[in-house]
Amino acid sequence: MRKIYFQYCVVFLCGAIVGSVLITRLPNRAAPAPAPKPSIEKITLPIQASAKRIPQKDNVSTSHQDIKKSTVAAAIESTKPFTQASQYFHVTKVIDGDTFDVLINGTTERIRPIGIDSPETVDTRKTVECFGKEASKKTTELLLYKNVRLEKDPAQEDRDIYGRLLRYVYRDDGLFFNQWMIENGYAHEYTYKTPYAFQKKFKDAQTSAREQEKGLWTPNACAPSGDLP
Repeated sequence: MRKIYFQYCVVFLCGAIVGSVLITRLPNRAAPAPAPKPSIEKITLPIQASAKRIPQKDNVSTSHQDIKKSTVAAAIESTKPFTQASQYFHVTKVIDGDTFDVLINGTTERIRPIGIDSPETVDTRKTVECFGKEASKKTTELLLYKNVRLEKDPAQEDRDIYGRLLRYVYRDDGLFFNQWMIENGYAHEYTYKTPYAFQKKFKDAQTSAREQEKGLWTPNACAPSGDLP
């Protein structure tokens, strides 16, 4: 009996030893790697990229608005009949009803107001015309030693054939000399070759002066001959 028990113990012990050896020689199996977590950078980067593109859209929109504003400004500018001027010049001499001298940067320039024609008084080729002296006197009263603003009309030449500057004339108190002379009967409306910015207004002023019999349109303006120009 003891022999059988001893043999059983030997077999059990040998089995245990062999089992432990086999376990130590088996290859190690690594635990399965956990599933990779989604990268925060990969998610946020596209958002950041799209965020950077937003100001570019705003810039494009602003650019279009600027272009639109500049276009409107250009359209408004193109409707102006002439270029505004802010400098005033001193009238040094009156020649007749529609001609006078001013001092510009130390140089005397002769001015011929655009759109008007007063009766002649100094042209040696012609006799003194009816109401010419009155027109010359009125221009002297209105302009001599006064300060005036001169404006050019883009539709007209800078100078006439006699070298006189062609201009609209504004006194420093705002009086528009060209129109005033016509609407009060001291000059006719006059168009030379091409229409000018105030042509219609000047023609209407002449019609009004004639209907009201002002100045040279007065029935007895050229008495005793009654010869109106």
